[in-house]
Amino acid sequence: MGITFRFDREKGLLLTTAEGAITYDDIYAHLVDERKACGLSWPEIIDARAATAFVTSGEVRALAWLLHSLGETNAIGSTAFVVGTPVAFGLIRMAGMWCGNMCAIAPFWTREEAEDWIAKGSPVDLPTP
Repeated sequence: MGITFRFDREKGLLLTTAEGAITYDDIYAHLVDERKACGLSWPEIIDARAATAFVTSGEVRALAWLLHSLGETNAIGSTAFVVGTPVAFGLIRMAGMWCGNMCAIAPFWTREEAEDWIAKGSPVDLPTP
């Protein structure tokens, strides 16, 4: 379990799966691994429906600052999260607000919605819970 990713070169996407209990350390390690794999600039779809996030709002803010730091030397692609709970939806929405204009992060209920958002260039008119 944890966080795994693969490149879909045909679609030009980074496809990530998060499963089980996910902590701040898991997310931090994922971002470091993604940077090492030169994947930060790729649009990403994260299927987190089988994950339970054990992160605080302060840790979400710290992750947003990490993304800001990474964005100083790397392009950061849009990230669409497919979530399964209202709490996860809210955490991802909060992270997206803290990231501001540096990168686009948004929650979705289905993979189709996430893919459509990425395909449309990650518009700012985001879904509501």
